[in-house]
Amino acid sequence: MTCFLARELFYYLKGGQVDYGEEHSKACGHSQFGRIYEEGHYPQWDEDHPIHFVGHSAGAQVIRVLQQMLADKAFKGYENMSENWVLSVTSLSGAFNGTTRAYLDGMQPENGKSMKSICLLQLLRIGVIVYDWIDIPILKYYYNFGFDHYNMSWRKAGIWGLVDCLLGNSGPFASGDWILPYLTIQGSLRLNSHLNTFPRTCYTHYC
Repeated sequence: MTCFLARELFYYLKGGQVDYGEEHSKACGHSQFGRIYEEGHYPQWDEDHPIHFVGHSAGAQVIRVLQQMLADKAFKGYENMSENWVLSVTSLSGAFNGTTRAYLDGMQPENGKSMKSICLLQLLRIGVIVYDWIDIPILKYYYNFGFDHYNMSWRKAGIWGLVDCLLGNSGPFASGDWILPYLTIQGSLRLNSHLNTFPRTCYTHYC
């Protein structure tokens, strides 16, 4: 999920339609393209107009993933991008090395990927799936879990799509493309193995 949140953040700032990447979308079973930001919140963002980022908890992870994607030139149509678009990263209790709270909520300590059969996360999983399936626009206006690209709405999935998601055969919780697997110690180790720090960026962490 940190990858798709990083992509969301990029297009939120620059503008345009969110592109989750063809390979990632196929692997996770969702649409390649997401919401459209008609006008970016900082469209001039580039190496000459870098940004100071501040992230809390998992948000700090998302910023680091975004910077790595900039270094890897992961966004089509922006060949001039680089890690130097990020001037500084300030972490407020950033979960860079995971958190044991993920296991208390219900993640399996053996692998850090799956959930226990009976736990708080299972209740929340059901609630999120039903909320997205009901798809009431006025509710979505005030709070959106960010899973629209999984097409879980009753308009697209139907009743059998709901059953499939609840049984764990499809959707973000089946693919592992949600935040908690990245907040386990195992998940953070896997994520950190692909992330670098860069000499022209200032990194600060506050507990």
